[in-house]
Amino acid sequence: MAELAKAHAKALMPSFGDGKEDQRRIEALTHEITGLLKRSEKKFQRLSAAGPSEDSNVRKNVQEKIKINYKVMVIIYAAIVYEYAGNALALKGFKVVLEISCRSKSI
Repeated sequence: MAELAKAHAKALMPSFGDGKEDQRRIEALTHEITGLLKRSEKKFQRLSAAGPSEDSNVRKNVQEKIKINYKVMVIIYAAIVYEYAGNALALKGFKVVLEISCRSKSI
């Protein structure tokens, strides 16, 4: 997720390129993280579906810890994506304002 945050920061920086490489990197990282989260959720569900055993209290404690960690990861991931989307939108708005400002000065 740290790599995704770095890729977002890089994509938001001014550059002379078209940014397609940055977008491909962001998409690849996003796909990878989403896949990991989905696999983790499926593993957790399998663990939860296991029948009762002599270690049921231990299993419940482990499940609760995993569930909390999973939720934290999802929240962090959502925050990273949300921040990037907000910054990208703000940057796009700034570019539009700048473009309008430049046009009005040239008239």
